[in-house]
Amino acid sequence: MASRSLPLPRSLRRRILYPFLAGSAAVLARVPPRLAYAVTDRLADAAYRLLPRERARMAAHLAIAFPERTEAERAAIARETFRHFGRVFVDAARLPAMTADEMAEWVRFHDPTGVLETVRRRGQGALGITAHLGHWELLVACLSRRGMPCKAIAKRLRDERLHEMVVAMRAASGVGTITRDEGARPLLRALREGFTLGLLIDQDTDVDGEFVPFFGRPAFTTRAPGVLHLATGAPVFTAFCVRADDGRYDVHVEPILPEVPRGLTGEAKAAAARAILVEATRRIEAAVRRYPTQWVWWHPRWKTQPT
Repeated sequence: MASRSLPLPRSLRRRILYPFLAGSAAVLARVPPRLAYAVTDRLADAAYRLLPRERARMAAHLAIAFPERTEAERAAIARETFRHFGRVFVDAARLPAMTADEMAEWVRFHDPTGVLETVRRRGQGALGITAHLGHWELLVACLSRRGMPCKAIAKRLRDERLHEMVVAMRAASGVGTITRDEGARPLLRALREGFTLGLLIDQDTDVDGEFVPFFGRPAFTTRAPGVLHLATGAPVFTAFCVRADDGRYDVHVEPILPEVPRGLTGEAKAAAARAILVEATRRIEAAVRRYPTQWVWWHPRWKTQPT
């Protein structure tokens, strides 16, 4: 049977988004998690059926990433992706009221190379690169509560009420927010003050960027990690927070990327900055391959292409 579409104009969707999300978060944060997940699972299944544009985009992107899988297998990944982000919404609603002990029980931390201790010992800021994978807001909250003060670099949302809701949610876990429209000065100041900056670099956005390989195709990606590292010497590492089958989360902190010598100029400097971007994107791709149902397949990652 053919799926029905959701005939809501984009302007109407934007007007109802904040009251729907704010009201849902307030309710779901107060009901038992099992019930909340059951509700969002049903809503996710409905969304998958009623959003044909997103469904088609996910199918196309999954075909790029996993051509060896059958169409049915890729469709199953897409459906489960909707469910995953419904559960993440429940968990995000619960996060502000969570105590340190509750978070320690909820999240398993894996830092085999001692990245956090290395950053603390240096006494300087760091660049923590992640992706829209798993539960990235929980990632920075965990780092902050483990003694690594963080600020998230984020796009200012069109709906100011929704933007303030997200900023307040981060602040409740001790995480600050720097919006991209504030420019470079707040970023440099935060690094000087010892903050770890959380950068999500897996989306095609209107930034100073370049093309790097992602699932075998050129993907337009911000240059920020390489530029900031070369300007400050701040260590760069990747980390991901993914949801496990038991409902808990695993934070995986990966090794610090090779540091670039200071004082490079010209083509050598550009090549060094690009190498950071290529390696970070390679790690993101590897993480998405490990947890394919936890990435935002509806995002137009390959929208911009070289001319």
